[in-house]
Amino acid sequence: MLNYHMTTGDHDFLLIAEAPRAEDFLAGVMVAAASGAVTDVSTVRAWSSAEFVDVAEKAGSIAQNYRPPGSCSKTESFLHKTAGF
Repeated sequence: MLNYHMTTGDHDFLLIAEAPRAEDFLAGVMVAAASGAVTDVSTVRAWSSAEFVDVAEKAGSIAQNYRPPGSCSKTESFLHKTAGF
């Protein structure tokens, strides 16, 4: 845990933590929520600028091949279905 703040508004507190893997931290949050110790849990993932550049670059490479649902021709849809996609 890096910081803990009492807040006003929609939430009563803000906990700022850092962990090697988000999954590890979220497992602890799930346990606390399941126990009833905290309710209405909300989490937010933050990235550094450099990390977010990597995410944006991945999105760019995915976007090159992405087609929204319904944009394929009937032939392409048939080929995808028969190929197991």
